[in-house]
Formats: sequence, C-alpha cells, structure tokens
Amino acid sequence: MTTDSLRMLFSAWGQPEPDDRAATTDAAIDTGFEYTDPSLPGIMAGREAYLAHLDQFGAAMPGASAEVIDISETNGFARVTVDFFAGGKAMMRGQYFAEMSDGKVRRIVGFTGTGTPE
Repeated sequence: MTTDSLRMLFSAWGQPEPDDRAATTDAAIDTGFEYTDPSLPGIMAGREAYLAHLDQFGAAMPGASAEVIDISETNGFARVTVDFFAGGKAMMRGQYFAEMSDGKVRRIVGFTGTGTPE
C-alpha cells in the first residue's frame, strides 16, 4: 500500500541505528529513488545519498523524528504532510509530493510549511 511506504520512509528519520534506518528505507523506496527538500542544493539520487542525509539529520538533532500526519493519493502520486519533532516538541511542519512506483516511493519533493496562509 502506498501509504505504508510513505509512513515507513519518514519513520526512518527517527530511528537511531543506521542499520534500522537502512532496512526501513529499503522497504519503502524503489531502485530509482530521488529526494529533495529546501535544505538541499539539488536533487539527491539514490539510497546511499538519502541515508547519508538521514545520518546528518540524526547527528544534528539527536532524538529528532518525523511523523506523517496526512496522506492523499491520486493516480500514482501522493501528497504527504509531515511533522518534525525534537525534544518531544513539534519544530516544523512540511509537505511532500511523492511519485510512486508499484507501491514504493520513486521520487519525493519536500516543501517547508503546507502552502496555506498563516
């Protein structure tokens, strides 16, 4: 199910052990995986680059995590709203747009906020 892959992908952000992050990520992504968000200079291609990004996230904010709070799907694409937590407190909400392939995440693009007026 698409929602399972997306939830797994973001649950990896809060896993402290690299092997656990890798196993969870592997279950969620397809072989041509690409990722980008506002913190990056461009598109990150592949599993290894993504796992290195998660390692940096964990090192910069030990104990931080991400939680999917909403997913909507249409024709092989999904919109995902994610809350990021540090120290038990919500620190940021982001929105992602994902291209799916056979129930796995093929490409995901992140945006800060949800695009709604504050």
